[in-house]
Amino acid sequence: MNKGLIRIFVLALGTFALGTDVFVIAGILPAVAKDLDVSISVAGQQVTIFAITYALGSPILATLVGNISQRKVLLISLFGFGLANILCAIAPNYWFLLMARVLTAIFAALYTPNAYAAAASIAPPEERGKALSMVLAGLTLSTVFGVPLGIWVGQAFGWQFTFVVVASLGLLAFLGLTVLLPQIPSPPKLALKDRLKMMKNSRLLVALSLTTIVVAGAFTVYTYIVPLLRSTAHLSETKIAPVLLVYGIAAVLGNWLGGIGADRWSPTKMIASNLILQVVALITLIFMETVISVSIVVFLWGIAWWAFVPAQQSRLIGMADKMPGVIMAFNGSAIYLGIALGGAIGGFILHNYSETSLAWTGSSMELIALLVLGTQIFKRKSKSGASMTKE
Repeated sequence: MNKGLIRIFVLALGTFALGTDVFVIAGILPAVAKDLDVSISVAGQQVTIFAITYALGSPILATLVGNISQRKVLLISLFGFGLANILCAIAPNYWFLLMARVLTAIFAALYTPNAYAAAASIAPPEERGKALSMVLAGLTLSTVFGVPLGIWVGQAFGWQFTFVVVASLGLLAFLGLTVLLPQIPSPPKLALKDRLKMMKNSRLLVALSLTTIVVAGAFTVYTYIVPLLRSTAHLSETKIAPVLLVYGIAAVLGNWLGGIGADRWSPTKMIASNLILQVVALITLIFMETVISVSIVVFLWGIAWWAFVPAQQSRLIGMADKMPGVIMAFNGSAIYLGIALGGAIGGFILHNYSETSLAWTGSSMELIALLVLGTQIFKRKSKSGASMTKE
């Protein structure tokens, strides 16, 4: 394994820890709600507050730490992330937990865009999509191993201990980065106003809005996947855990396919096909009534959703090739804004309508995203008079 691959692998250790933290909440949400004496929809808003903090904080934090080496930022963020999760574990009430989630989100917002930017700078241009998918693999692998582990720990020892496990993963990644990650050339510092100038590019702005819509559609469903499957397929939490394991395996495969497809086919074509599959899968999920049928649909959904992420990252970097770190920070904000919207919309739907409305709402949002993508492609072709073969 060459040095570049080793570095990218180490960066993925950090995203594994962060991914476990983000996605494990869906599995322990009922236990958190019961123990802290709030409804599931209210408990789900910890996803929203985490995501809003990340979305708003990412570009601001990137500016504040602009004079600090990228390696130090990565290490500080992982160490703080671990400590913040300890606070989550000892939370005496719901509001304390929310504040601890804010701290967790701040450190996650520091780490993630820097990890992606570092991967993009390490890899040669022809392998950029693959490098990004490798770092993202930390998130996908967390859905395979971290999330089921966290759910099992929560069921066996209480949801508080799940956060202890997440904190341990973060601190383990911190130690790995300390030992194995060398200095990484930092990009030129940009003031916040210079970063925001990118938003004057309407094409980039629409592309980032696409990220938000797609993620919001997915997290409207995923955040409340336990009550949804309880209602539609009448599955117990014990049976839902293996379904989430299947989802995690699909995430790994989808992430790999998204990176490879973006390099060999085109990011835009990959995104379009992924959105179509997501719409079909989410609608079909409503009608599945057995563990096997649910697992098959969730597997297809997981492939489609996770293949979108590296393809979209590759597409965005192609639009702003000279500032990959900046565009990755904004895309991170767009992702977590989508998570926040998904948690809030899903909570509203769950509180006021039936559980099946979650899937209908999520699929409708993915369909809207497909229309946004199609409109952008059509406008681009009309202006250039040529097909977008590389985007």
